[in-house]
Amino acid sequence: MPTPFRVSMFTAACVFVTVLIACLLRHDTIGQHVLTPVEQLPIGLIAGVIGSSLALLGTWLGICHGGAQQSSYRAGLTVAVLYGVATFLANEVFDTGPRTVTFPSHEAYVLGREVLITGTLWGIGAPYLIAFIVSRARFFEPSHGA
Repeated sequence: MPTPFRVSMFTAACVFVTVLIACLLRHDTIGQHVLTPVEQLPIGLIAGVIGSSLALLGTWLGICHGGAQQSSYRAGLTVAVLYGVATFLANEVFDTGPRTVTFPSHEAYVLGREVLITGTLWGIGAPYLIAFIVSRARFFEPSHGA
């Protein structure tokens, strides 16, 4: 039987793959050079590990506080998909465009702190809220049929 931690691990694995693919398919540039997917692999791996670890914590807390008697991998997949859609929509709504920042500077320090706080709150808070709501829904509990 899936435990809340196993379901959270499944969700984190789905988030890792999603973040990795999203980072590899971006077309970031340095100067006039467009980065290839191989050049973006290190940042994709780092973003995937950080994003999936925050999603793991948020999902596990949401399932545990949601009061579900049993968990299912279907609920974990639902959390991962809804988290991906919510993140995509948030990025589209709050698109700030590219910024040029000189390092080291006070502006870079403030921007880094804002990104860290916002990313951490979104990375834990969104999966927590989604998992809490999904764990309350009776549709996602495992069936007891033959």
